[in-house]
Order: sequence, then structure tokens, then C-alpha cells
Amino acid sequence: MFESCDDAILARDADGVILMWNRGAEWLFGYTAAEIVGQPLSLLIPADRAHEADHIMRRLAAGEALPTFDTVRLAKGGRRVDVSMRVSALRDDAGMVIGAVAVARDLSESQRADRALAGSEARWKAIIDSAVDAIIVIDGRGRVESFNTAAQSMFGYSAAETIGRNVSMLMPPPLTDEHDGYIRR
Repeated sequence: MFESCDDAILARDADGVILMWNRGAEWLFGYTAAEIVGQPLSLLIPADRAHEADHIMRRLAAGEALPTFDTVRLAKGGRRVDVSMRVSALRDDAGMVIGAVAVARDLSESQRADRALAGSEARWKAIIDSAVDAIIVIDGRGRVESFNTAAQSMFGYSAAETIGRNVSMLMPPPLTDEHDGYIRR
């Protein structure tokens, strides 16, 4: 499992020396196990984040379970890599913390997808907001999710006043009372 995992898995001792290195770590950081095992972990940590490794070890030694966190590490050649890390204590038979095991996942692909999605959402919003017709987007229960500028002019409500509320607020009776039935059908 250690070798077949796509995520980078590495272990370090209490002095910060790398003890184990899987293929996922080779792919992510560019170092082979032969190159990096026995080397200081500091090779992977940018100078502006040098405090992280010591801070993590202090927290692990204090018995804390660390949450997953996002950080930056260095690949071979000095390329910065955004990663999501999960670090756990490495203990001896007596339960003493003697190091740490880290699992690092490359965030660059998800960050590219997030940027593409944000760009797509921005284009969608610009198109909707510039439309001359009122456009109201509702969810499956009739709650307003989007209320463009033309809708604000037509109905006299701001987007903030309508988003999250039932679209029936914009309808006259008896449609107000019947609308939820229409949505259910």
C-alpha cells in the first residue's frame, strides 16, 4: 500500500531526517528515495515556512491530533508545490513520539479547477447581470439562488432581500399560496 499510493507518503525522525519515501513522493517532489532518504526534511520546506516542522513536532509530542492543513513545500530544483498535508506521530513501542509520518496531496490540479470554475462563474454572473430581462434562478424547493439587476428593477427588491427566500414572495395571491404545490408537482 505504501508504494502504490499516489499521494506522497514520507516519514521523518525526531531530528528531521527523512526515513521513508514512497513513489507518490517521488512523483510530487522529484527526488527518488535513494536521493532523499537520510537527508534533512528541511530540503522540502521553503525558508518562509521553516518554523512549521518544529511546530508540528511539538504539537505531536504534546499528544495533539493535527488536522489536515494546506501548505507549500519545495520540489527538486526549488519549485514550490502547494500541498494538503496530514501529519501523524510516529511512536516507539513505549508510545514516545520519535518522528512523524506525513501524507501530502498535490493541490495544483484542484487549484486549476477552482480557478477555471471561478472564471466560469464570473462569466455566467456577468451575462446574467447584464441581461435586459429579469432572470431569477430558483432551487428545487423554490428558494431564490440568483436575482439579476433587471429583476431588482422589475420587482423593487434587492438581491440580498430575495436570495434564500421562496420565490412566491414575488407573486400576487392566489399564486403565492399555490406556488409550492406547483414546485412539488
